[in-house]
Amino acid sequence: MEKHNFFSDKFAKKTTDGLRKITVSSSHQEAAKLAAIWELERREGVNEELATIAEDIQIQKEQKKEENRVALKYQTSGPRFFAALIDWGLMMLIVLLINLIPMISWIQSLINALLIILPYGYSVLMHAYYGQTVGKILMSVKVVTYSNESDIGIG
Repeated sequence: MEKHNFFSDKFAKKTTDGLRKITVSSSHQEAAKLAAIWELERREGVNEELATIAEDIQIQKEQKKEENRVALKYQTSGPRFFAALIDWGLMMLIVLLINLIPMISWIQSLINALLIILPYGYSVLMHAYYGQTVGKILMSVKVVTYSNESDIGIG
């Protein structure tokens, strides 16, 4: 464990009493408390009470880091927006290519009616089988169940 932070150099000049006050103060942040504890340990050796406080602070720090990591994992608004643009472009390309094929008018009308439901069917089936559309694959976003992060199905 690294025993040096932003406050360490500054606290090397503080008095022992001043450092002890910082370790129990509610107005000081965890990093300051850790630096004060480390400086006291350096001066006096390991104190069991201070070691426990330092360990608790480190555990809280790791828990916050994990919470932030998990929170960031689900912040996908930007990539989802661009994935939707990619999927929209793909649908437009398919419509354009199909409309370039010469067909009898009644067949063209039937195909155009089917093209209206194409984006919905595409989205449902791609999510059901892969958890992603082409846009989401390109943007590295996958839809999973929140509780256990398993693949979603057609239901």
